Amino acid sequence: MGTPVGRVEREFILNNVAEKKISVRVHGYKKTRQAVVLRIEDDLLVLYNDKEDWNDFSAKEEVRIFFSYFGHVMTFPSRVKKADEYLYIELPNDMIKNLQRKYERIALPSGTMVSFAVENVTYEFTFPKTEEYNPAEQPGYGDVFPEKSLDKLMDGVAKRMTDFKANYRLQMFRDRGPQGWEEEIITRTGKSLFVSPIKAGVPKTDPDMSGRILTKPQALAPEYNINLSELIGSEAELDDRFSQLSEKGIVSVLYCPLIYHDYVIGYVHAWSEHVSLGIQVFEYLYQFSKVLVYALKKQGYFENIAKQKGEYAAEILDISASGLLFTHTSPELHESLVLYTDLDLLLRMGPRKMVIGSRIMRKYQDRKRTYYGCQFIDLKPEDFRFLFDSIYGGSSPLKTRNCGRGEQNRRNLRSCDL
Repeated sequence: MGTPVGRVEREFILNNVAEKKISVRVHGYKKTRQAVVLRIEDDLLVLYNDKEDWNDFSAKEEVRIFFSYFGHVMTFPSRVKKADEYLYIELPNDMIKNLQRKYERIALPSGTMVSFAVENVTYEFTFPKTEEYNPAEQPGYGDVFPEKSLDKLMDGVAKRMTDFKANYRLQMFRDRGPQGWEEEIITRTGKSLFVSPIKAGVPKTDPDMSGRILTKPQALAPEYNINLSELIGSEAELDDRFSQLSEKGIVSVLYCPLIYHDYVIGYVHAWSEHVSLGIQVFEYLYQFSKVLVYALKKQGYFENIAKQKGEYAAEILDISASGLLFTHTSPELHESLVLYTDLDLLLRMGPRKMVIGSRIMRKYQDRKRTYYGCQFIDLKPEDFRFLFDSIYGGSSPLKTRNCGRGEQNRRNLRSCDL
């Protein structure tokens, strides 16, 4: 794992790195850049690369820094404050010396799912989480959605949407993660994408001032780590996407997420080829989303998933090309998963499914939860290449003398040099 560096030593090292202009390596999402630390400014490190600027980094983006310090490999996580000619990153609260890991770990890519079986019980974890939270308690919409069966609820909504001269459908994420820009953005933010009329594009301000509808400034800002350029390319392409819908005869469109606690379990998709949908349609479907989630909970929808797939409110902390780290509060899981337990992970990234033989190599706990570090020990070459490219893109993670697949994939993690 490496040795934690204390606060006093950490401050001394960073001051020396800045004073001696020691070269560091900056790892962002699917990119790597060499730099030197110019200075420490307030609570920020100012980094410089004399060959190129930092326009491919964005504010609030998470990065990890690596550097060699008198024979020791040092690393720490940080967050971008500003990126232009220089890269301004936050001073770290943690630093590790001599990290023992084959590949750099990163936050779990959006839309990834992983599951595994222990003693014939399957535990499934779905990601990503969202920024909004719904306690799934009984909503107070009795007059609009009277207490009826789930079938009658759906029939009532179908009739109401006909009155609105709109079509609608439900898409659940029970068997797949979000796909496409629309699904990704409502999942990451927890906000509704409501474009009415289509020709006006994504609204510049929230039409009902409630904070529930996504605006163009939010979509273009790094507030939710949406990374618009990654999803659709540019603002012009965003506008062009809705222009194409207009050419197909679509007048209005709405994507309203179904949120259970801090997870998006699916969404309501509504559109009209006849009229511009008003804010009352959004309000109706937003209320319906709350009622539907509560009705699903009451009908045992989530219990059925837990019984069939063992879904727990678990969290995967990070993933690398050689393993992943997850955490859970279950005492049963704590008893079942002991060190060196072998298990097959079903890792799903977008449409691709990978079965990976894995082993619990680390296990520790705090007062509330247990943390499990899994090492991949049996991974097909084609799956390894896909996983590597999905996580790191064209950049190189921790460089090693020989950190490829094969027999080393079946050994404990060892020290790897930069």
